[in-house]
Amino acid sequence: MAESSPGASIGRNVRAARERNLFSRRDLAERSGLSLAGIDNLERGLSARPRRRTIEKLAEALDVDIDVLMEETAYPLAEAPSSQRSLFNGGEEERRTPVLAKALATQAAAWLRAVADSTTDLDTTLGIVTAAGDLGNALSIMLGDEESSKGLSGEDLGEITRAMKLLEDVAAQYSSRLDWAIKQAPPDEVEKLRQRKAKFAESERPRSRGSATA
Repeated sequence: MAESSPGASIGRNVRAARERNLFSRRDLAERSGLSLAGIDNLERGLSARPRRRTIEKLAEALDVDIDVLMEETAYPLAEAPSSQRSLFNGGEEERRTPVLAKALATQAAAWLRAVADSTTDLDTTLGIVTAAGDLGNALSIMLGDEESSKGLSGEDLGEITRAMKLLEDVAAQYSSRLDWAIKQAPPDEVEKLRQRKAKFAESERPRSRGSATA
């Protein structure tokens, strides 16, 4: 099947959004009500023209607009290069940026909800916080680079700024979760959690200094 087919593009977008949410394919299958084999085939580009209802179910499960999944240009993968230009996947930024800017804010909000959810374990939460911090740093670098931010509309900048604020809130929410866990933990677990919070606070200092000097 041709790499440029609609199914191939949608499959890349689904995989990228799934990895941003830290979902496995099985997680996505359970959340969307679709088959694991169907999701696997879609992400591998084996579904030439997925049904719209299928895409709607995936968008709902991934908490993204359906336009994000149907966009012909791939949504940035979780393991994308750190270069700020990779946020736009190359040329034609003017066409893609509005969708991407909104998607970033939507993703940041989804991460914040996941971290605030007491049923999300602390190890998973830390993974989300780490990814959020890395994305926040990349956005900060991009906005500080004249060439990368050239052509962004006021609306785009507003969405990206909102995403950055939400990403900062993710870290603050994780810190609050640790405070709550320390209060609720049995005595033999308290010191371990305190060390975890101290280590997290130390890791956040470089980010804070970078934001202050940006």
